[in-house]
Amino acid sequence: IVGSYSAQTDKTVTVSANSTPTTIDSFAVATYTTAEYLVQMKQGSKMTSTKVVVMWDGTDVHVDEYAIIDATAGAANATITATVATGTCTVSASSSDAATTNVVIKAAVTYVNA
Repeated sequence: IVGSYSAQTDKTVTVSANSTPTTIDSFAVATYTTAEYLVQMKQGSKMTSTKVVVMWDGTDVHVDEYAIIDATAGAANATITATVATGTCTVSASSSDAATTNVVIKAAVTYVNA
């Protein structure tokens, strides 16, 4: 197996309840076509850890979330999405349940070169 990758860490955003997704990260699809995020979401005493893979195939962007672990107190409620426009993939989070307690998201990401 031959390939190269670049790692970047320390992505932190706060998501509040609204219709506008909050950007977690963005990357140029000419440079990277796949990114894997290790995500931690905290909402008060609720917490979720998960992995999210984002892939750009040249036509569509695909998002797959797996390895989801929720805290005993419950799951932090946020949805991870991705879009591609003008050569940039933007990974975002939104929550319909953060009106009283924001969701703090921290992520570490590994990019795979195009």
